[in-house]
Amino acid sequence: MKPHRWIALGLLFAAAAVLRPVPASAVVIGFAPPSPLDVIAGVPVDVDVIVSDLGGGIVSAYDLDVTYDPGFLTATGVVFGPDLGDPFFFQVLESSDRSIPGLVDFAALSLLSDAELAAIQGPSVTLATLQFDALASGPTSLALLFGPGNDVKGANNQVILPVAAAAEAATWVLLAPGLALVMLLGRRPRT
Repeated sequence: MKPHRWIALGLLFAAAAVLRPVPASAVVIGFAPPSPLDVIAGVPVDVDVIVSDLGGGIVSAYDLDVTYDPGFLTATGVVFGPDLGDPFFFQVLESSDRSIPGLVDFAALSLLSDAELAAIQGPSVTLATLQFDALASGPTSLALLFGPGNDVKGANNQVILPVAAAAEAATWVLLAPGLALVMLLGRRPRT
């Protein structure tokens, strides 16, 4: 077999491996009340960040960034949910940063075992309640900031919900066949 045919065959197997069916994760992250919010100047706003549809799974850790319009809201606090353990008994490590206007960065890491977490968590977990003061009246939105390191982890500290730009795999799926075609069409017969 000619070398270019081996390359084409290899690319075909690689594409088949990338395109194989993978069960989709049903885990969802969202806000309650849902965004966009209709806020009134001077009235405090509490928004829960919830992971739902766990299907018997657990949440063991997370690191999330939520963006908001600093013209409408100012972040005043983060109250962590109880489903990862009690910080008073050193069952969970929690951290939040509201120092950048328009951004709330918050994270938690449970020190409980997966079995202990399964005993206290249900099909949905409230990760935290974000507290804001409304500076102006009108509709405003919250959004999860996509980027490296933003994720929700489950059993065995495995990522169950990447809150990151997941287009990388899709980019390779589109790029690989195009490159293969260019390589095959670009070969010129040698004389």
